Amino acid sequence: MTGIENYISSGGVISIDNTFISQIDLSQTQLFNCTVTISNNQYLESVYLPENGFVQRIVIFNNNNSVFDGLHIQENLFFNQLSILNENSLCNIEIDGYVTEYLQFNSMTTNPPDPIIEVIQYTENGFSLDLSELKTIPFGYEVNLSNCHQLNIANEESIYNWDINTEYNFTGCIQLSSQSDIDFCQNNNSWSQGALYSLDCFNNEYVCNGTYINDFDENSNHTKRTVVKLIDALGREVNHTTNQILFHIYDDGSVEKKFIVE
Repeated sequence: MTGIENYISSGGVISIDNTFISQIDLSQTQLFNCTVTISNNQYLESVYLPENGFVQRIVIFNNNNSVFDGLHIQENLFFNQLSILNENSLCNIEIDGYVTEYLQFNSMTTNPPDPIIEVIQYTENGFSLDLSELKTIPFGYEVNLSNCHQLNIANEESIYNWDINTEYNFTGCIQLSSQSDIDFCQNNNSWSQGALYSLDCFNNEYVCNGTYINDFDENSNHTKRTVVKLIDALGREVNHTTNQILFHIYDDGSVEKKFIVE
């Protein structure tokens, strides 16, 4: 782009819509208390958000280019809300930075919005979302997801700060940072009871092809184990291994819950 790379703004809305550009680079802009919207740029391939500053809301939607797979959220950016809507070519989404409470600079704002991340996709391809590098998370922080296959929230923030909203039948991986977090989620009805909660289920090499497979990486440090029996949620031994929750019983006596979509 030309003319916006060093843009300085306090307040207001920056909209980049209906262009023919392939890259939007806001990394050197200086934005404070702004809203940024990026939409309907049919040739868009990559977006670089500001390296720092504070943005109240970021909205990215309907940039339906099949090669738009580069969304770069910088580690020192502060933001309150982030919405990614109908970006079906975005597969592995990593969100960095600092999530803040709404900062009120206008005395006319009587109902400030809640901090939120929402990623809503409309195809079967699904996506992978990594929030492990977020530096701060306000209490009750909403994360609304549709068609997410795996989620990483293993960071130093308290598990009580998260409010994860998925489809009622979500069965993908949610990676957490401790066994106590896993126990909390598995025994709390406000968290998906079909999800696989684990310390190491998140696959950094995930491919968005409509299939989610959770298994140990063959190069990891886990001891090689052999499955000796598969049982379903009712305790019945089964042979069919897809589209249902299964318990894998290994030769070392360990048990692992998995869900494989095909």
